[in-house]
Amino acid sequence: LNNDTTYILIAAGIQDYLSRVGEKDLARKYLISARNLESPEGMDPKFQNLVNVGLYFLHYWSYTRYDSSVYYGLLRADVEPDSTLAKADRYIMVGAAYNKMGDNIKALEYYKAAQTILEALPFYAQEFCFLYNQMGMLYADEGDLKKSEAFYLKSIAIGRATGRFPKVSPMTNIGVVYDLMGEYDKSLKYLDSAAVFLPIETDPWRAAINVRNKGKVLTHAGKPNEGIKETLRAMEIYARLKDNYT
Repeated sequence: LNNDTTYILIAAGIQDYLSRVGEKDLARKYLISARNLESPEGMDPKFQNLVNVGLYFLHYWSYTRYDSSVYYGLLRADVEPDSTLAKADRYIMVGAAYNKMGDNIKALEYYKAAQTILEALPFYAQEFCFLYNQMGMLYADEGDLKKSEAFYLKSIAIGRATGRFPKVSPMTNIGVVYDLMGEYDKSLKYLDSAAVFLPIETDPWRAAINVRNKGKVLTHAGKPNEGIKETLRAMEIYARLKDNYT
């Protein structure tokens, strides 16, 4: 490599792929090495921020060490100017990590701080979709399904109106909420809509989860044979993924 910034770009860029193929420890090794570079180029805040991004997502998705995600999320938030879109985005990420830790009081604190910033800025659809989806998850965790439903519907509506958000996460999430509410037809409607955006070839993990959720809903709706069929299809996807990654 010609310089330390190139190393950082590679380490930060490859962490997602390495995590997906089961090499999370290798991904962490590269990121930690990048973080510890002592050259002026390597210590540039812009490049160190890329390292913190990688470490946040690595701990969030692969290690499920959400306290570490809070730590790296706060490092990211601290370097962003106040009252900016970037600051709001980092606050949402910190809130998401607190939500996974089960500390929804802290999560809501960061979500509301992000919302205050966003409402004072020109409307940015994608960030509101992100925020409302996360708030829907928080209220679902707390058992307030009607409030969760309202936030997911807001997220979906903004995405549909602007066409600037993939809409998959709130669709799959509201499908789970409607299942819990016993509104199985609505649940299947949103899970089937999400499936359109989740071709197995490009996002197999999330596609498998969506198929598994559909199997659960069909079973709860009194259609066990159809539910078993979808569940077996999800298991086949998981088995192929295991074969590919081992």
